[in-house]
Amino acid sequence: MENNKKNTQVLPAYVTTIVMVLVCVPYVMALGTEFLWWHIDGPFKAESAREAYMGASYSFWNMVKVALVSFGIIVGSTVLSENTAWEKLLNKILCIFHMLLLLLFADYAYLNLYGEYISLYGPTPNRIHGMWVIYGVVALSLITIVIFITKIIVKFFKPKNRTEDLKNGFHE
Repeated sequence: MENNKKNTQVLPAYVTTIVMVLVCVPYVMALGTEFLWWHIDGPFKAESAREAYMGASYSFWNMVKVALVSFGIIVGSTVLSENTAWEKLLNKILCIFHMLLLLLFADYAYLNLYGEYISLYGPTPNRIHGMWVIYGVVALSLITIVIFITKIIVKFFKPKNRTEDLKNGFHE
């Protein structure tokens, strides 16, 4: 099994970091422009149900695309790269940043879907299902953030050399 895993890991270790940084730039730009327009135009600018639907649908599918790309990078780095997303500290921090950006995209989708569309035009089964997808993305993002933060904390507090610690009288 380990031999098969080594055959699939064809990318150098730095590729994961480069991909994560390059994907963060358009995320930040997209979020910045969306919140800027939201701030300039006002939060609830739709004059009809069709406009509210378009805004909610646009932000929802942007969130879904960002979720797929973010989790795809984490899974892809595990399968294809020599260095997984949780081995280097910089990659862990970038994964946390990706998940925070995903939370902001989910917040924007929530504001458009619930804050404007559902609150003005009422709930339907599809709108409620959309809300459950947003809640699921938020839950997965929070779980991923907790996992990477605990990996960082464990890394900092783990003894460097267990055999020397045991020889010097460190016992669990």
